Amino acid sequence: MTDGPSDPLNPPSETLSDEDITSSDTLTPREAEILALVAEGRSNGEIGKQLFISTKTVSVHVSNILAKLGAAGRTEAAAIARRRGLLG
Repeated sequence: MTDGPSDPLNPPSETLSDEDITSSDTLTPREAEILALVAEGRSNGEIGKQLFISTKTVSVHVSNILAKLGAAGRTEAAAIARRRGLLG
């Protein structure tokens, strides 16, 4: 017995809680390092200089961080990270 038609190509949407993070949502060690610097208020240029990587590379990491955390911006990403205990 089912509650209605089920379409495997369009599963019902669900809101993920902080505990429902999958492995694809897990930050890499480099992303975690960059997130900590973002949370300190550092710019992409400052982060790049500190880590000896290009500003563009930092920007790509930040974009990946925002996507993985479901954040709209850097400030929200930092708030989510604090709430989830991702910052040392």
